[in-house]
Amino acid sequence: MSEGELPKLSAKAGCLARVKRTLELSILISEKNPYSLQFYENLTTIRKLRMRQIATGSTIIHCFSDFRIYYEMWMAVIFSICLIHFPLQASFGGREVSMLRIFKLCVDCACVADIALRFRTAYVEEKEKRVITDPQQIAMKYLRTFFVPDLISTIPDPYTFGPGGSTIFLDILSLLCLFKLSRAATTYEYLLRSAQYLRIDKPICRTLLTAFFFILFCHWTACAVYLLPHFRRALTGQIDKDSWTLRERIFDESLEQRYFHTLYKASAYILAIKQQTVTEQAFEEKIFACVLYIVGKLVVFYITVMAVGKFLNIWSLESKYYEVVEELEGFMRRKQLSTATRNRLLQYYNYKFRRTYFEEHTIKSILSERLRQQINQNIMQKFIGNVEIFNCIPQETMNRIINHLHLEVFLPHDLIIKAGTVGEAMYFLGSGTVAVYTPSGKEVCHLQDGAHFGEIALLKKEQKRTAHVFAVEICEVYKLDKRSFNSYLRPVKELMDQMLQEANLRIEMTKDFEDIHIRDYKF
Repeated sequence: MSEGELPKLSAKAGCLARVKRTLELSILISEKNPYSLQFYENLTTIRKLRMRQIATGSTIIHCFSDFRIYYEMWMAVIFSICLIHFPLQASFGGREVSMLRIFKLCVDCACVADIALRFRTAYVEEKEKRVITDPQQIAMKYLRTFFVPDLISTIPDPYTFGPGGSTIFLDILSLLCLFKLSRAATTYEYLLRSAQYLRIDKPICRTLLTAFFFILFCHWTACAVYLLPHFRRALTGQIDKDSWTLRERIFDESLEQRYFHTLYKASAYILAIKQQTVTEQAFEEKIFACVLYIVGKLVVFYITVMAVGKFLNIWSLESKYYEVVEELEGFMRRKQLSTATRNRLLQYYNYKFRRTYFEEHTIKSILSERLRQQINQNIMQKFIGNVEIFNCIPQETMNRIINHLHLEVFLPHDLIIKAGTVGEAMYFLGSGTVAVYTPSGKEVCHLQDGAHFGEIALLKKEQKRTAHVFAVEICEVYKLDKRSFNSYLRPVKELMDQMLQEANLRIEMTKDFEDIHIRDYKF
């Protein structure tokens, strides 16, 4: 078994072994997960991390794995049902919906399983932009955040196990299911990611989610409006005679009528709509009504401001992008470019701007030299860490090199270096994969993130390019011209010795492949 590969299953492997293999593969970082490419930007890095997971035998579930895709979609459905059902159950009585006992037990089991999996699932550290896979760090983060409310919310409803008698203690214990509402934030994240898995546009998704959670807020408020008078009964043994529930004889109505009656009242509070009759007489109901008026106004105002802001922001950035694309399409039609060339140009623009147009040169031109250097250092930090030859270069020299690196983007099958030409620059591969070919067309090797090439023509006098280099996928390549190379890299003797030794090996390898290819071709 080579590094990065799982041992192959024999033809006689049983069903259990195959299920185990499927689970082992499902927890690895996946190229199918859309967040993988957003976070790492290229397939090469994803494949390296996948190989590293296999080599270390880690059982941590990667946050960008296939397992997380289907798990989050399933849990998004379960949690959404919880957010609707459990407030309804707590307010209108669990015994009236006893037919859902099996469902409630299944939900409690799913929540327990979710707690266990949260201790074994990697997470993204937003500040440092890296994935945390250390079990101790994962456990500490979960314990500091949602563990306690998640644990309390898994306490089963005592009325689930039988009718029994109603007591204040059992009623309070039954209300603990409302802690499942603390999973609202998790539900929002799961729904948002599930929408991206299903390729739903982000603006449409956020609009639908905002509408869903606003309706959910009205639902919770309706349940709270009905539940409030029962708190006085739990403390004093009876409902206040001035309560609206008694004055409007709501207890004589069916379950559905009671729910829609309270939903109407709650919506009127939230939207500040004047009702035909004002029947709130109990002190706690008046206080609650005032709070709902204020909160409702804030919620509506927040949704309005966020919706307008998002619309204007998305419309501004995306409209600029599509204006540029329209100009590009007009240019391509005017020049009568081929379909293949048009598709490659559109692919380049889509990769470059990611559907949001911005003028990078204009933004950087108004910044001070110090800020520009700091931005370049932040952008290049991950790239520099991948390039081994930079380890022996002083930091001051490295900062100067960064300012002289020029980013170029190459599409699949683009020729980056042509054999036999004069070399005026060397290249560092920021992301992507390139293929190296001999002058006659024999493939030598593939180079990936952090690799460098093109240095042979700069190290040796009167030495021309010894190989062709093609982009295998979309590649970000940093170009260092000959003058900068001689100014900053050549004075570092240790580095020059290392690069010269590697250059000689590459020349020899290319020559061997070329000789074999020519010999085979003659035969």
